[in-house]
Amino acid sequence: MILVPIGRFSKMTRLSVKALRLYDEIGLLTPAQVDPASGYRYYDLGQANRAEAVRILRSVDMPLDDIRAVLEADNPELVHKHLVAHRERLAERLAAQERMM
Repeated sequence: MILVPIGRFSKMTRLSVKALRLYDEIGLLTPAQVDPASGYRYYDLGQANRAEAVRILRSVDMPLDDIRAVLEADNPELVHKHLVAHRERLAERLAAQERMM
């Protein structure tokens, strides 16, 4: 296991330190280790894939609770169902915005 501090992990994953702290607080992306004396967070390089998934899903405005459901789904059909539902919400929002224009 190779641990990196939160700042380096932030740069690697293109997630802000603030976002990483939030994701830790809500249990979406928990550090591999937290120094008990300093509170510094350290991430395993293996967590970069999960971080990338979170970043991509947030970039398409998926709510954090939905991201958690996608990442915790143990079945590809369930993941697909969540992604389709989100796509439909985005399409509805786009249609509503186009009507406003």
